[in-house]
Amino acid sequence: MDKSVEADVDETVADAGPAKAARPRVRRREIGFSTMASLTLSAAIFTFLFLMLSGRAVPIPEVIRDRIEATVNARLGAERVALGGMALIIGRDGIPRVSLTNIKLGNAADGAVAVLNNLGARLSPGRLLQGDLAASELLLSGAQITVRRTASGAFAFGGAGGDESMAQSVPQILDLVDAFFDSSALSSLRTVEAGGIVLSLEDARSGRIWQATNASLVMRRADRATTLSLASDVFNGTDNVAEVQLSVARNLTTSGVSLGATVNRMPAADIALQAPVLSWLGVLDAGLSGSVRAEIGADGRLTSLAGTLDIEAGALRPLPDVPPVEFSSARTYFTFDPSRQRIDFSELAVVSEQGRMTATGHTYLAELNGPWPGAFLGQFDIGTVEYDGEGIFPEPFALSGLKADMRLRLDPFTVELGQIAVDQDEARIRASGRITAEADGWHVAVDAGSPAIQSERVLRYWPLVVSPVTRGWLAKNLKAGELRDVSAGIRYQTGSKPDAILSFEFDDGEVSFLRAMPPLTEAAGRATLFERRFTLYLDEGRVDAGPPGVLNAAGSIFSVPDTRPKPAMGEIHLVAEGPLQAALTVLNEPPLRIMDRADRAPDLARADARAEARIVLPLKDGIDGDEVEYSVSAVLRDVSSEAIAESRLLTADRLEFAATNREVRLVGSVRLDGVPARASWRQPLGAAAAAGGWVEGTIALSDETMEAFDIPLPAGLIGGRGTGRYRLDLPGDGPPQLRLTSDLTGMALALDALGWRKAAGTAGEFVLTAELGEIPVVEGLLLNAPGLSLSGTLDLDDDGAFAGAVFENVQVGDWLDGRVELKARGAGRAPAIRISDGRMDLRRLPDGGAGQGDGAPIEVRLDRLVVSEGISLRPVAGTFQRGRAGLSGRFQARVNGGTAVTGTLAPANAGT
Repeated sequence: MDKSVEADVDETVADAGPAKAARPRVRRREIGFSTMASLTLSAAIFTFLFLMLSGRAVPIPEVIRDRIEATVNARLGAERVALGGMALIIGRDGIPRVSLTNIKLGNAADGAVAVLNNLGARLSPGRLLQGDLAASELLLSGAQITVRRTASGAFAFGGAGGDESMAQSVPQILDLVDAFFDSSALSSLRTVEAGGIVLSLEDARSGRIWQATNASLVMRRADRATTLSLASDVFNGTDNVAEVQLSVARNLTTSGVSLGATVNRMPAADIALQAPVLSWLGVLDAGLSGSVRAEIGADGRLTSLAGTLDIEAGALRPLPDVPPVEFSSARTYFTFDPSRQRIDFSELAVVSEQGRMTATGHTYLAELNGPWPGAFLGQFDIGTVEYDGEGIFPEPFALSGLKADMRLRLDPFTVELGQIAVDQDEARIRASGRITAEADGWHVAVDAGSPAIQSERVLRYWPLVVSPVTRGWLAKNLKAGELRDVSAGIRYQTGSKPDAILSFEFDDGEVSFLRAMPPLTEAAGRATLFERRFTLYLDEGRVDAGPPGVLNAAGSIFSVPDTRPKPAMGEIHLVAEGPLQAALTVLNEPPLRIMDRADRAPDLARADARAEARIVLPLKDGIDGDEVEYSVSAVLRDVSSEAIAESRLLTADRLEFAATNREVRLVGSVRLDGVPARASWRQPLGAAAAAGGWVEGTIALSDETMEAFDIPLPAGLIGGRGTGRYRLDLPGDGPPQLRLTSDLTGMALALDALGWRKAAGTAGEFVLTAELGEIPVVEGLLLNAPGLSLSGTLDLDDDGAFAGAVFENVQVGDWLDGRVELKARGAGRAPAIRISDGRMDLRRLPDGGAGQGDGAPIEVRLDRLVVSEGISLRPVAGTFQRGRAGLSGRFQARVNGGTAVTGTLAPANAGT
C-alpha cells in the first residue's frame, strides 16, 4: 500500500474532527487511485488489442521461462521438460497461445528421449483467469523421437536402449499418456497434434532400424477414452517406401486397448518382425498392404487379433541364395486367439503364372521361445488347386477338396507335410513329405500313394521335369484303365535333376514295347522306378500276331537302367510262348526286322516256341536298325520245316533257336527227309545275308542218306550205316551246296563191277560235294578205303537218277590204275564200266567170287595190260565181262608193244 495512503489513514484515525472537514481529502485520494487503475487497465487492454491485431509473438523473459519450466517439472514428477525459446501470442480470437522452441522431453535417469522443434500451446482462458497456466491444446512441429524395442517386445525411449528395466509395454506407455493428460498442468488439454515428426524405431531382436518421416500424430482425450493416431512414410534401409497408419484407443473405464494398423507397400519381412503371430510372413520376398486390429487387456496381454493382408507379386525365399518360388499375388483373412495360440484363416489365396489356390484352415503357434514361435502346426482345407500354366504339367487341371496337415519351422525353414489327402472322382490319394531351404538350396522329399487311381490321372499330375523318360514311355506305351497300390515319391535338390520313386500294379492293360510291334493285351503286372531305374514286369499278357497266332508274353520285362541320359537306353526282355511263326512275325517288325535281315520269311518253320528276347535300343523317335542291339533265344518243339534246307523236310522234337545282330542260329537233333542228323543252321544278317547261310552237323550216313539228298550212287556202293559230317551252304542266289564227309566206319562198301569190297569194321575216307538244285549235280566224289582209291564226278539224268560217273584216277588194289567211267544200264543193274588211260595186272585180279552182279560189261582202253611175268599187252583194247567165275572177253593188243594180237580172256581155276 502506498505510504501516503497509510499516512492519511493514520491521521484520520488519530484526529476525531468533524466529518464534513475530512470528506474532501478522501475523495481526492479515491479519484487518484481510480485514475491510476483506469490508466493501467486501459494500457493492458490496449496492449492486448495491439497483440491480438498484430499477431506478433512477444518473447517471454528467461526468468519467467525458468519459473514456468520449474513449475511444470514439479507437477510432472519423474519426467522432465527442458524449454528453449518461449513467446506469447494473442490470436485474433482473443485466446492466448504460447510458442515454445527446442523442447527436450525425458526423465532424470536418461535425459532427453525426444526433441521437439516447435510446440504451440493454446492456453485455457478460464484457468488463466484463475491464475493457472494451463493448455487446452498442443500443436507440435518437427519432432525427432527415437524408440527402441527390446527383444521381449517392450518399448523404451531415447537413451533407455535395450535396458529391459526401462522398457514398457503398450498399456504402460498409454498409462504415461494418461498421466500426461491427468497432470495438473495439462488437465485442461484435450488434443495434441504433431506434424513433421521423424520417428526412429530400433529393434533389438532383429537388429533392424525403421524410420518414419514427415509423420503426423494426433492424441485426443475424451471423457471415456484416450486415442492416438499416427500416419507416416516408413523407410527400412532400402529404396522401398511404405505407408503406415496406426491408431490406438485406451478405454479409460476398462483400461483395455484397441490397436489398429494399416500398411501399404510394406515388405512382408518387416511385418513379420512386428508380431510373433505374423512371423510366418518373414519367408516372403514381397510387399503387402493390409490392416490388422488387436485388443489388449488391462494386464497388457493380447486378447484378440484379426487382419487382412493383400500380398503383391513376389516370391517365397527363406534364404537369400535359395531360388525363389514366385507368385503373382496372395491374400489372406485371419484371426488370432491368444488363449489357444491359434490362427484361423478364413481365406488363403495364392495366384501365380502357373495357376491358383484357395484354402481355409488354422494353425497353432508351437515351440515358443518367449512369445515367438519356432514352428506353426496347421490343418488346412484346400478348396481349389488350379493349374493352367505351361512347362510343369502336361495339361491344365483342377483339384478340390484337399486336406493338409503340416508343420512349418522358420529357422531353418522346413515344411513337414504330415498328410495331404485328396479324395476326388473316386481317387483317394495320400501324401507326406518334407521341404527344407538350406544354404545350398531347396531340398524336397515328398511321397504319395493311392490304393487305386486311373492311369491317366497319374500322368496328368506327374511333373514333366520329373523323370521325363519314364513319364514319356508310360504315356506312350502303357494303356491301363486303373493302377493299383500306387506309391510315388519325388526327391529334389537345387542344382540337380528331380529324382522320382514309383511303384504300381495294373491289370487289363495294354503295353507296347515297340511302336511297330503288336501291343501286349490283357496285360497285368507291376512297375517300379527306383534310383533312376525303371522296370515294368508282366505277370500276364498276350500278343496277337494275326494269322500266325497268339503268343503268351507273361514274364516279359521292360527296363530303363538309367533314366537320366537323353536319349535313355531301354532294355526289353520279351518272353513269348506260342507258335514259332507268330514269334518270328513279331520279331520281324521294325526296328528289329530279324527275318528280313536274314532274307527269310517268318514262316521259316512250324513249331511250338518258348522264346526270350533281349533288346537294347535308344528311347527316341526314328530309330535306325543299327541302333538296336538284340539277342533272341528260344526252345522249339515239334519242329517241321521245308524252308531251312531248301525243299528238304526237316523235322525235330526239340531245337534251340538263337538270333543276334550278326546271325540267326538253329541247333539240335533233326531228321532231314527222315535221316537222323545233328544240325546247326546259321544265317548271317545284314550285308552278309546275301552270301547266304549254312547248315552243318553230323548225319547218319547210309544209302537212305544219299536218297534224302537226291544223290543216287551206283547201285550196291553203300551198305550198312555210318556217321558223316556235312555242311550245306545256302546261298541267297543259288541252290544249296553240299559237302559230305565220313571216315566210313561202320559202313560196308562194294563196287562189284571192279570186284572191290570194304568191310564195315574198316575205316576210310569219303568226301562228296554236290549242288542240290532241282536236279542235283555231284561235283565231286572222293573215296579212299583199303583196296580202293577214286575221285571224280557223278552224272544224273533229267529225272535225277544215276546216269554215270567219271573217275579220273582210280586205283583198285594193285591190279588197276586208270580212268574209270561208269554208265548206268537201268534200275537194279550194275553200271557198265569203261577203263582207260591206265594199266591193269591180270595176275593180281581178285578171285571172281569176290564180286556180285549181273556181269556188267567192262570196256578197256589201257596203256598196259600185264598178262603174266614178262608178258604185257601195250596198248590194249577190249570188251570184258566180269562174272562169278572171273573176267572174260575179247581184246586187241600188241604184245610187249610189238606184235599185234587178238585174244580172248576166260576164267580158269578161280582166276583169268
